[in-house]
Amino acid sequence: MHRTRLLILAVLGALAAAGAYLLRRRQASGPPEGRSWPDPPGTLETEGRHVEDPDTARATEFPDDATTRDRVRSELLRDPEIPDGITIDCALGVVTLRGEAPADMIDDIGTRVAVVDGVTGVDNRLHPPGTPAPG
Repeated sequence: MHRTRLLILAVLGALAAAGAYLLRRRQASGPPEGRSWPDPPGTLETEGRHVEDPDTARATEFPDDATTRDRVRSELLRDPEIPDGITIDCALGVVTLRGEAPADMIDDIGTRVAVVDGVTGVDNRLHPPGTPAPG
């Protein structure tokens, strides 16, 4: 009985040592090309979007969506001529703008949002007052 316990402990110890060795070896080899290690939740890869540029695929390149949305909101609030009723959504760095804005400001607003830190794209669905919202 005592020998059986010792044998079981020896086998478990060997398995633990082998697992620790393999884990250290995997971590030392670094991440696969173009990916951060380990993949944190919310990276483009885990969200089902593929990015060709490996540097862009790194999760550290993207602040979280709430931070990006707040930065966009702050940028738009700096200009008193921009209407207050613009809805700002952000998913994986892509900002969607919805609401009404003067026709001559729609493109300018989209351009200003595109240069905000953390924004990877802009889906500008702003429309002039009295016209239907774009699809």
